[in-house]
Amino acid sequence: MKLTNTAYSFACAYLKGEEARCLTSDHVEGLSQRASTIRDNLEIIRNTDLGEYLADMSINTIGELDEQLWDYLRLCGERLEKFRLPRDMSRLLELYLRKFDLMNVKIALRKVVSKEQLPAVPIGAVYELGYSDELMLAETIRDITEVLIKADLIDYVDILEDIKDIDRRSLIEGETRLDNRYFSQLRQAVAGMTDGGALSMALTVMIDSTNLGLVFRTAIAESGEFSGDFFLEGGYVFSETTLREMASMKPLEIIARLEGTDYELAAQDIVKLYEKSGMIDSVDRIVEKQKFRLLQELLSPRALSPCNLLWYLYLKEIEIRNLRLLLKTGFDGLATGEIRDYLVMTS
Repeated sequence: MKLTNTAYSFACAYLKGEEARCLTSDHVEGLSQRASTIRDNLEIIRNTDLGEYLADMSINTIGELDEQLWDYLRLCGERLEKFRLPRDMSRLLELYLRKFDLMNVKIALRKVVSKEQLPAVPIGAVYELGYSDELMLAETIRDITEVLIKADLIDYVDILEDIKDIDRRSLIEGETRLDNRYFSQLRQAVAGMTDGGALSMALTVMIDSTNLGLVFRTAIAESGEFSGDFFLEGGYVFSETTLREMASMKPLEIIARLEGTDYELAAQDIVKLYEKSGMIDSVDRIVEKQKFRLLQELLSPRALSPCNLLWYLYLKEIEIRNLRLLLKTGFDGLATGEIRDYLVMTS
């Protein structure tokens, strides 16, 4: 027990220290002043871990920025893998990083089904084992399953093999089943960990937040397409029955249905912002902020817990997303004020 506590103490102290070196609202304010060059912008965040990493990089295009940001996120995972993490934290890290493998599988599926051309994400087992190019060159679903078998990701092969029709509906159904399998594995894994209750609730927040977004997109979009047909399983506020009912409701009816839940105010804000802007992305702008707040309340206060790891990994993704939005604004010659509401402020 003493060795376990020591391992937790060391790992959690490192994670909390790194959390303190993330981008803050002060950095965002500095970046909002529209420094004249990319280099000037990077100097503003030089005292952060991400800024230190980017300081000596040559970045002249948004593509180069994306490449470096993905490299940084991969480095964060590699640093943690080098620690002698407690067993449950090591398992949580492994599973969390698996979501990038599934992201790449979805990219490959979209190339096969709808000919979309998106770059692979350079993180995950497929990338580390050198199969990323093979996955991106896949011409059939069978080609994709063969890569998963090579990368020892056979848990997802049956889902791909069940995709019989090569059309958009089958694609979305397959992607949803991949996500459900992934969250099911996560829930099973965290149930037996220290603070398993808090970790399980955090996963539920992620699921509920995704479903809330789907419900409102269906309600306010001109064409909901299939968004109301495929929800994530395992939510708390949104059971399958509730989701099916809400998918046919009007926005104000959804708000009434959510009265007394953690999502009532978020639902109200979505409707207000959409009425003001007329933009469908009003949904994501509100949902992401609500998800951040709920996860912060659940995970951040925990001590000597795998919660520290899950919070750190989620925080890093938010940090990278914020910086990309801010710097892309400069690339596009836009005023920072135009994207401020899209940022999820971490502190």
